[in-house]
Amino acid sequence: MAAVVDELWQRGVIPDFRRPRGLRIGLSPLSTSFGELAAALGHVRQVLASQHR
Repeated sequence: MAAVVDELWQRGVIPDFRRPRGLRIGLSPLSTSFGELAAALGHVRQVLASQHR
């Protein structure tokens, strides 16, 4: 997940890496919209799919 986190940062998604293999996306209900959440998870899906080719 460390490589995934690096790629997400490059895409403007701000995740957190937790050893040994954790990915955490902190959500603030006051400032994070459903659209932003959907976009971030879409980026996670794209990055994971590109690494499994």
